[in-house]
Amino acid sequence: MTKQNWIATLKLICIVILTVMLVSPFVFAGEIYSCWLRDSMVFAARAGDNRQLSVLMMFGADPSPVGWEEHVTPLGGATQCGRAATVRFLLKHGADFRRTDDHRQTALEIARDCGQSDIATILEKAGAAR
Repeated sequence: MTKQNWIATLKLICIVILTVMLVSPFVFAGEIYSCWLRDSMVFAARAGDNRQLSVLMMFGADPSPVGWEEHVTPLGGATQCGRAATVRFLLKHGADFRRTDDHRQTALEIARDCGQSDIATILEKAGAAR
């Protein structure tokens, strides 16, 4: 290998290493941000805080993710806590009532298990029973 080839190879290796070093923190930070948004959506849904849900969705939060720590969707969390207004809000903003949590339960199944008949009716009217 000539001296010029050797120098070009070293430059390329340095560029690759620097690129990885510069990009990795943003990828990692993006994953942390994504996890934070998912859990924040579940926490806000359980609290019935529609205003907070709106803010989170403005920042790119999906209305249907399964929480990182909570293992339930925002719709499932709102259902567990009997937050009918929040269930309506999430459905209006595109929450997927077919999405299952880590226990493979939909929001409708959670509503039935928790005795939330009013929320089960809302979900059925939205098409969850089909």
